Amino acid sequence: MSVSGLETPSSVPGEYKTVSRAWDYMLLAATGLLIAIGVVAIYSASAHYALKTGGAVAHYPIRQLIGIGLGLVGGWGVLQVPYRWYRRAAVPVFVAVMILMVLVFVPGIGKTVNGASRWINLRVMNVQPSEYARIALAMVMAHHLSRNESRLGDHVAVGASALIMYLVPLFVALRFQDDLGSMAILAGMFGVAFFIVGIPWSWVIGLIALGAGGFWYMVQAAEYRQDRIAAYLDPLSHCKDEAYQICQGWVAMAEGGWTGVGLGRGVAQQGFLPEAHTDMILAVVTEEMGALAFLLVITLELVILWRGTAIASNARNLYDAVLGGCITAMFAGQMLINAGVVVGVLPAKGLVMPFMSYGATAVTVHVIAVAILLRINLNTHAIRTYGDTECSAVS
Repeated sequence: MSVSGLETPSSVPGEYKTVSRAWDYMLLAATGLLIAIGVVAIYSASAHYALKTGGAVAHYPIRQLIGIGLGLVGGWGVLQVPYRWYRRAAVPVFVAVMILMVLVFVPGIGKTVNGASRWINLRVMNVQPSEYARIALAMVMAHHLSRNESRLGDHVAVGASALIMYLVPLFVALRFQDDLGSMAILAGMFGVAFFIVGIPWSWVIGLIALGAGGFWYMVQAAEYRQDRIAAYLDPLSHCKDEAYQICQGWVAMAEGGWTGVGLGRGVAQQGFLPEAHTDMILAVVTEEMGALAFLLVITLELVILWRGTAIASNARNLYDAVLGGCITAMFAGQMLINAGVVVGVLPAKGLVMPFMSYGATAVTVHVIAVAILLRINLNTHAIRTYGDTECSAVS
């Protein structure tokens, strides 16, 4: 498969061409396996809920497959668009996402679920702009830091401008959407971007302290978050209220043993586990397919993090390194928070497990994100050829 627009085009148009054979097959395999396991798990976890709410038994896996299909189309575009367009598109993409983040509050366009206005209703499916904000932030951070590469020693000017132009607007929108989870992911991506460019440890500690302060403010601003913290600290005393979901998840996981009770035979199918097909999909996998399946899923997720880290580390330039690092940080944050909530080491927060949990917008973004990692890897290993002769590496 040829990929157009790899960086540093041929110096002699019509004679030289730039190609790459460096497909990361481990990244592709891990992603494909997670998608396949995820669709099966979503079908098993959501069938009872879909029928109870008047939908078709395959309602949620079909929506998930639509999201995967859209992601594949977007990923194909990522691999075909000339690479130089990425930097040019960074700011326009960010502005477009900010507009979408505001549209969720417009009556007739936005949709409110469980008291939170985070979705745009397209009738056939709901779109959550905050998912696209992850890719938008990765793109603008890579663009901003690479454009100011010669000024990176001025941490205050470069950091403050990125904070004010990009992170603060997103946080303001997410504050009104009451989306603490997305704020945590974006803050982590922002911090990783500056870690890649060599920010001093004093700044790292300062950013962590700032994030902790923001978390404390958000907890104090909402009574239900205080209840969640209380349930997290003593879940067994709150199994009938705030910790009900977590306790039922533990019951499900304990029932599964090493090999599981079988697909469609878990507590999710009987309606005992809330959000079984989204936040708690790992509990469903563990109960119905066993602890071995749980370990397989975590291993595959770690493979994605490993390959993403390797791709970012081996990148030819700062732009690719920051873009790849931010994408990998997105995957890491979502995996760690989701798994941490399911096993009870983190307070309850509605973030999906990449490629596993139901979420059409999320899976679309995650597939596109993997395509971006593949594109960075292709660019890193691109070579120039003249006819059938390899000439030199592309710098």
